[in-house]
Amino acid sequence: MNINVTESMNTNVGMNQNNTVGMNISESAGMNRTSTVGLLNMLSVGTDFITNVTGKMTEFITGNKESHTEKDRLRVANGKITNQSQGVFEQHSQKEIRNNSAEISKNH
Repeated sequence: MNINVTESMNTNVGMNQNNTVGMNISESAGMNRTSTVGLLNMLSVGTDFITNVTGKMTEFITGNKESHTEKDRLRVANGKITNQSQGVFEQHSQKEIRNNSAEISKNH
């Protein structure tokens, strides 16, 4: 089944909408895509999750942000990494903290 719409398409559902697809879903937008959720947005992925951004990625969070990782976590940048806080900056480890630099360190 193919649905072709030349201009605008609006779908209004009064209560619940469920979509089930047996294999793959692909979405493409030529310009912008906006999603708005009134309460909770939950995404569950069975194996790998990849986000690819070719421009700038910005997050605006008015509450707290928590991140839990059961295994290792790796952050890699080809440029500078900056952490900034207007309050207290804390790092905790049950073993040791290692800060390594290929050049002379300027930690005070």
